[in-house]
Amino acid sequence: MNKQRRSLCEKIALIEDELKTAFFQQTESFADVFPQQSAPSWQCPFPAPVKPQTGDIISVCFENRKVIIRLSKILIVEDDDGLRESFKEVLESQPNLIITLASTGQAAINLITHNSFDIIFLDIQLPDMLGFEVLKFSKFKNIETKVYMVSGYNTPDYINKADDLYADGFIGKPFDPEKIIKIIHSL
Repeated sequence: MNKQRRSLCEKIALIEDELKTAFFQQTESFADVFPQQSAPSWQCPFPAPVKPQTGDIISVCFENRKVIIRLSKILIVEDDDGLRESFKEVLESQPNLIITLASTGQAAINLITHNSFDIIFLDIQLPDMLGFEVLKFSKFKNIETKVYMVSGYNTPDYINKADDLYADGFIGKPFDPEKIIKIIHSL
């Protein structure tokens, strides 16, 4: 029981800033919400946060209000360092995401084998294999994972092949950050 309690507190500590923002975004100050009370304590009595798993749902009771947060796990597979970092920066602007990066198809397959992801953004032209091979493996492992193919080659052949292999979408390069954010919000 103590271990479960510790795990919950550690997860709360990881998302503490996002919780504060979500709770108070509609008001100007704590006093607007609870005029007769002092500001809350956000301290967790246990040290050393652990990395939460995909799909973890964290339910927190705070001043008789319940806040529920779902964490989503995202994999970005892109061999170009600059584009991979750009993708990461766009996603880091969104709350409650756990972002994992890979630069090769084999690295992606290894990550997919040992983890579950909600969304995979997958480059087609990888140095060791075509992204379509990773797409097949991903859909075999977990049909529910949403996979978006990413490529600078927006040819009908690539788009049709992605569609035939049940990709959830196709994103051209250079990518539009707003489109990526819209995909994340669709979870």
